[in-house]
Amino acid sequence: MSKAYYKLVCTMIVALGLGVLSTPFTASAQSIFASCDEDIAKFCPAVTPGHGRLGACLYAHEDKVSPSCDAAIAETADLIDMLFERLRYAKQQCGADIAKLCGETEIGQGRLFSCLHDQKAALSVACLEIIDNVQLPSD
Repeated sequence: MSKAYYKLVCTMIVALGLGVLSTPFTASAQSIFASCDEDIAKFCPAVTPGHGRLGACLYAHEDKVSPSCDAAIAETADLIDMLFERLRYAKQQCGADIAKLCGETEIGQGRLFSCLHDQKAALSVACLEIIDNVQLPSD
């Protein structure tokens, strides 16, 4: 396992905690907790979850984690790579619309998406397709 592995584990744990991952990503991330439950109990029992601490602990014991835990982390890392690729694509397709229609919008807490959603009638075809396909977590 490498530093990239550690970063992906931390990113996954943070993203899961923030609830920003869609259902397939959340299900995979949750499989890490199920697959790594024994490893976490064995190697990280005193670690308080949050801020990447569990990921750091698993990274510190990378040579000892079970094959099922390692496989679950690798699968989730692949899904996170896909998520970031989709985000890059969305930024590319909606960049001009964001600048034109939502340039004054403060970033964070879904405000940018809300702005784009409110401006659907004025969006480019490419950005509209992305906005129409966004799956938000249910409240």
